[in-house]
Amino acid sequence: MNYHIMIDDKFIDGFINDSENVSTKNANRYFIRGTKQTAIYVNHPKAEWIEDLWSNDFRNILNCVTNQDKIFIHWYDLNVGKLMLTIDKNIPLYVSPWGGDFYEDPYLYHINWVHDTITLRYVKKTYIYPKRWSKHPIRLLQQILWCLLNYKKVAKKDFELKKLTAHRINYLLIDPATSSECDIIKNIYGINELCSMPFSYNLNFDLANKLRITKNNNAIINVQIGNSATETNNHVDCIKILKKFNNENIKLMLPLSYGTPKYAEFVKIHGIKMFSKKCEFIEKFMSREEYVKKLNEVDIAIMFHNRSQAFGNCIALLTLGKKLFLKNSNPLFQMFQKVGIIVFDANTIKDITFEEFSKPLTEGQIQSNIEKIANLFSEKKRLEYLSKVLN
Repeated sequence: MNYHIMIDDKFIDGFINDSENVSTKNANRYFIRGTKQTAIYVNHPKAEWIEDLWSNDFRNILNCVTNQDKIFIHWYDLNVGKLMLTIDKNIPLYVSPWGGDFYEDPYLYHINWVHDTITLRYVKKTYIYPKRWSKHPIRLLQQILWCLLNYKKVAKKDFELKKLTAHRINYLLIDPATSSECDIIKNIYGINELCSMPFSYNLNFDLANKLRITKNNNAIINVQIGNSATETNNHVDCIKILKKFNNENIKLMLPLSYGTPKYAEFVKIHGIKMFSKKCEFIEKFMSREEYVKKLNEVDIAIMFHNRSQAFGNCIALLTLGKKLFLKNSNPLFQMFQKVGIIVFDANTIKDITFEEFSKPLTEGQIQSNIEKIANLFSEKKRLEYLSKVLN
């Protein structure tokens, strides 16, 4: 039996369908963290809802798992990691890294490298600094000490526990054709040996390939920034770099349909401040098809993350023939370059002209990208990977 512990996310229903299609013994159980009443994305009839991972009911289920079974974790945060430390070490544990689960959990431990300067100031003000500084000298000193020292001690303590849980993992299920993701996780968590297997969720290649259209040659250059209202997008740092182009015929498109509402407001305020009416904020959640159709409007996409994020967006955008900028330290940039997919370094934007920035891919480059993506992320390849993992 394969036991999947998952979160309520837009990829999960599709994954369950894929899993049911390829499993030779139809031996899968899918446990979704949360409740059906509060679910936003998961609606699959085979989903089983677990409000509390530590409940007696779920612990009884885990007690029935043997070393002939497999456990799969889709979002490996500290809470589920601690739970995995309580089960038999001979039960194989497979984890699909989502980025945030390894690079933002515990959140305060990682903030300095996943955020750029402006975003980091916002994060510290929002999550570390007090809402109001005390006028009482002793209380003020206590607040300052917390901001400078204590929160780091708390974060370090949580990180050491997370590090212990990471050593429990037997296999990482990672994007095919890349080892850099695995290397980063091994380096951060001090793991000498960690096996990996190729794996992919439905990253919208086939849908985008079907919906791709030739964009009208209008004068406006539509630039997508990021994929969500999460701080690791570093939206405002990116917008500040693009400010030199705000007199050009340009429009910014910012998907903010999920994430943190307060951060979304922060992004909107600064976007309007620097680009006035040239910003479109996409705040309504769309179906996969509706969203991919929206991406057809994009000319250039910038993913200003310092970690892996927005993989599904990247695959869809490249399949639609769009020009994609990623930071060269991002493992996704390294993976794309390794397999010959044409992407551009977001760190160069500050030094290039608008003509260089806005120059589209040639038809030959677009077709080359699509062929290489198909070899790795088409439905056929995705199901091949999954069959080997599950069966």
